[in-house]
Amino acid sequence: MQQASLSNVLKPALSSSQECIVPLSPDICFGSVTMGGYMPCLAAQYASHYASQRPGLESQASLRSMNAQYYRPLFPARGPVRMALREISVGKAWSTLRVEVFQPTKCTEMAISVDMLYLETHTDPGWICYHTSFKPNGFRRAHSYLKHFIPVDWFPETPFIEQWVTPGWDCAPSGSSLHSKESSNDDGMENDPRARWTTDMIPFIMDASLPPECNFLPSKHDLQLVSMTAFLRYAAAQKKARERGEPNWRDVPNDGSEGFDASIVNVALAMSIDIRQELPAEGVRWLYLRNEVKCIRNGGVHVEATLFDEKMRLVAVSHQTGQFVSAGKKRMKKTESRL
Repeated sequence: MQQASLSNVLKPALSSSQECIVPLSPDICFGSVTMGGYMPCLAAQYASHYASQRPGLESQASLRSMNAQYYRPLFPARGPVRMALREISVGKAWSTLRVEVFQPTKCTEMAISVDMLYLETHTDPGWICYHTSFKPNGFRRAHSYLKHFIPVDWFPETPFIEQWVTPGWDCAPSGSSLHSKESSNDDGMENDPRARWTTDMIPFIMDASLPPECNFLPSKHDLQLVSMTAFLRYAAAQKKARERGEPNWRDVPNDGSEGFDASIVNVALAMSIDIRQELPAEGVRWLYLRNEVKCIRNGGVHVEATLFDEKMRLVAVSHQTGQFVSAGKKRMKKTESRL
């Protein structure tokens, strides 16, 4: 088979609209993954072609500078990519265009079949709810702001956690939602009093995942408290309490909602977030969050998080750098006063 010409590969059929589909050459790869510098070349070609056809930008169709960010590998075997273009700023001397590249991924396939009605009523057999109980002086108060729905089937040492999340702060301290089912109407959101996710909450959501890095802690004691196995155990206990009709079904002994007995925790040192699309102004009830551990080294951890809406359209991508520290450093002494 003859090697593809780079000149020809970098001149695909392009559209003058703000979206186009482009095939990837299987020749320009390392292994099965597209070379990193190949995609920016295609994006630059698309931006220049768009500018040359757009009134007011014809004189700015040459490339001045470029900034590329990568969030996941691209595989030619998965098919073509979709490129979407946005005009960030248009000026007389130069303009800024943003080109985003999308390709179907495995996480889309895993989560696309979920029915939100079944999650809302705790009746989906493949997903189970874990909702941290809110305690005014509890250790894990922040997690109580989300209801996490996690897969029932999970394999140890999996480097990621996938979860559907819905707001959890409009709930009784240790029970179900304060709003009755009769007042909840997804077809008429203006009459739906339930809390909803909005764009300004995205950084909070990205950081509030159940921690996948805790699946790799060396201490068996810590694994019993904060690993995925532990969260499934807490979720199963909450499910049994709900089925028994207990009003305080969220109360689970030793889950960290009150006291926290683990020896180490992960604290965030840096976070970058790229918001790919804003949520509707009225907000949404459900989002899909996938957090994956990329590296653990010398007490540090790097986690990538991707956030999707109900239709599995990418909402945001986040990269977080953290450090494992003693759990005692998360507790402020009574005599201390810090910002």
